[in-house]
Amino acid sequence: MIKGDKLTISKNIASTLIACSDPLKKTGNSYLATITTTARYQIVGQQLTLFDENDKALASFIKQSSDLNGITWHTTGYNNSKFAVMSILIGSNISINFSNDGKLGGLAGCNTYTANYELAGKKINISAITTTHSTCAEPAGVMAQEANYIKALEMTTTYRLEGDQLELHTSSGAIAATFIRMGMAINQPMAMSLTHVDNATEILPIRPPQPSLSVLETLRNAEYPIKQTKTGIVQLKDGSYEGTVTFGSAAKIKVQLGKEQAFGDINGDGIEDAVVLLMITSDGNDTLTNLTGVINKNGVATPMYSILLGDHILVQSITIRSGTIVAVILPYQPNMPTATASIPIVTRAFKLQNNKLIEIVK
Repeated sequence: MIKGDKLTISKNIASTLIACSDPLKKTGNSYLATITTTARYQIVGQQLTLFDENDKALASFIKQSSDLNGITWHTTGYNNSKFAVMSILIGSNISINFSNDGKLGGLAGCNTYTANYELAGKKINISAITTTHSTCAEPAGVMAQEANYIKALEMTTTYRLEGDQLELHTSSGAIAATFIRMGMAINQPMAMSLTHVDNATEILPIRPPQPSLSVLETLRNAEYPIKQTKTGIVQLKDGSYEGTVTFGSAAKIKVQLGKEQAFGDINGDGIEDAVVLLMITSDGNDTLTNLTGVINKNGVATPMYSILLGDHILVQSITIRSGTIVAVILPYQPNMPTATASIPIVTRAFKLQNNKLIEIVK
């Protein structure tokens, strides 16, 4: 409650229940307990400071820029014009950058592009999109992806900016494209945050942008947990692995990195992680599909969590939003197009709990 410069923060604070390490959990609990003793506040320039009843400074905050300008945004998903949001292909890179003069540009996957844009509140008009005219063969499907991304920009009418995440939306409210911030604006001062731990106040710089798994292309050559193999771990090379099933067995197993993947924070540390599909086939038997979480440790892909989605399925899309992983699944039917009304669509959602992927049952 605010009255003049007086500020009261209720002790009944609701928070999310993301699993964090003990030090982070301790810091968070201490912070929440501290701000509930706030008695007044002061704003000087871009800085907000909270004080207790004894006029002791409890916490300080610097206003963060809400501008699009000067930031390089990396694309994490795009509308495929068939009412589905697709993750970008492994080995490809799509970006966008807004300038102060009403121009935008970036990489569309193969070609670079430029366009004009106008802002009015949360409305955005993107027009006069032009691209270069190169043709790229790899990764497979990159040209179709590029065409759909450009169409997504053309459909954009509004945007939503929240922290390091940017969403473009169509006139119907559907997502046109999603992005994560890949760098601070030029000449923008480093933001500061104040953390209160064990009655000690310390001003810390906000963590700089971390390496992105999708940009470093580490997913195609990472180690993944596969329990059917000898060691329980396989090392992919260029997205695939072939070996024997278990000790004393001559049966062969093949593991292939799936085309669908998604990027976002799944373990609550504020750094972009990834979720991938692993297609597992043993001596010509049915293909199993595993959903695997990949933690980003300073740009190193560290697969840690895996769950079986099923056999004879097609995963249409994977997305990560607010720590929740959503997979849209089609049961596979040989010689039948994947986009047909007769195939039932199943949506499954997962969250990371106690270091495991747990399905959210609705």
